[in-house]
Formats: sequence, structure tokens, C-alpha cells
Amino acid sequence: MNICAFCGPTKQPITAEDVFPRWLSKYLRRTFHHRSFDQKMITLSGATESERTQRVRIDARVVCRECNNDWMSGLENAVKPVLIQLITHPNRPIKILPIGSLTLASWLSCKAMVLDQLSYRQGQQNELLFSQRQRTKFQDDLIPPDRVLMWLGRTEGRGPASGDIQVLHYSKFDTSQLKNLKAFVVTLAVNEVLLQLVALRSTRVGGRTPTSIPFHVNPKNETWGDYVLELWPNVPDSLPWPPPGQLMQGTFKPFAYRVGGLPLE
Repeated sequence: MNICAFCGPTKQPITAEDVFPRWLSKYLRRTFHHRSFDQKMITLSGATESERTQRVRIDARVVCRECNNDWMSGLENAVKPVLIQLITHPNRPIKILPIGSLTLASWLSCKAMVLDQLSYRQGQQNELLFSQRQRTKFQDDLIPPDRVLMWLGRTEGRGPASGDIQVLHYSKFDTSQLKNLKAFVVTLAVNEVLLQLVALRSTRVGGRTPTSIPFHVNPKNETWGDYVLELWPNVPDSLPWPPPGQLMQGTFKPFAYRVGGLPLE
């Protein structure tokens, strides 16, 4: 029987959901006149990092054709005008309205749920962080799940038509401040735009999940608030872009690892 990440058992064929969507790849090639869209996928198995860089789409065969062609396609169309203006004109000051922030948060949540399934089915992690109930509810209302935090930022010096995804699964942390918590972290970069999602879960039945977390890595003499904007769950009346500062070239991985350092299994 076919199992879809969102609607569960289905008679629909399981199809390939593009983690970096085709419309984005085509747009970047057309806009920046590159023949290819360089994509990097970094996942972890235990404490061992495995990096794969290739000029192909990153496909995740975890969703059914009906989900892929219906509401997921609609979400991609909705995020296009918001994401394209950030990617193409990262220096242009704009105000992102609440509907734009929600659309970005919903799009990133969808990517995280797909990657959670992909990493689990490929044996990169031993459990799912998003439950079937959460995935089904998200399919119905497109509202990000509870206990999920998201940020939006910018980094300098990345070439156009490039993308990176870092997927981290923390089954436990080596710090008392995050004791009894597990997490799934997705950090996505397209050109100079950074998006990060952290899904937190308690390892104890009935345990509480904090609404904020201490970061393992911080910028020197500053805070992450100087460089990234909170996208979710506290949505402001308008989100000012770009952020006050931009991360230096080469800080993608420290940003990705800032939640807890190297994962422990």
C-alpha cells in the first residue's frame, strides 16, 4: 500500500516532491543566466556528516500525486511572489505583511515535513518529529504546527543560482538547558536568503516544550537578533526586510548548528 506523508494510506501513486521546486530552479537559471542550479543537501547519520553536492533536483518520494498536484502546488504558487522578491533583490527594503510571513512559514513547514519523512525513510534518523496528526492537520489548514520556531535572514557572498539544505536530527542535547528535548532542524539557503525551522519535542510524556531556546553558537559580541528576523510563531504587523545585519560568507553551517552544536544520537 502506498503511504503519503500527509494523507496516509492512499491509492494514489507516490510521486517525487522537489525539495528545491522546479519553478525556483527555472527562475534562477532564467534570471541569472546560469545553465544549472547548484544544490547541496547535507544530512547527518549519528554524529557523522554526509554532504552531497550535485546539479540535480533533490527529490523526495514521500507524497502522493493528489497532494503534490493539488494543495502543495497551490502553496508553491502562493510563495512565489514573496520568495522571488527576497532572492532577486536582497538589498531592496520592503515590508513583509502578515500574510506573506504566514505563507513563507507554511512553505518552510511543508519542506520540513517532507524532509523529516525523507530522512526517516532513508535511515538518517530513527524517528519522525512530525506526527501523522500534525501532518494531516497541516494539509487541512496550512498553519504551521505547534512547538515550531522559524527565522528569516540574509548572508553575503553567495553566488546567484545556488542553494543549500542542512537537515539535523537531535534525539538529545548535551546541555542541561535543553535536557529532555529532541529537535528537527532544517536550514535552507537560496542565494543570499536564509530560512530556518526548528521543531521541538519533549522526550517525556507530558513534558513541556519551551517557547524560546538558548543557542549553542552565537555571533561574536552580538546576538542572532542582529542578523535574523523571527518569522514564526510571533508574526508582527509587518516584517522589515532586509535584517539589520547580514551574516558573513561561510557562516551557513554555524547558523545551521546554532541550536545545539553537533547532534548526539
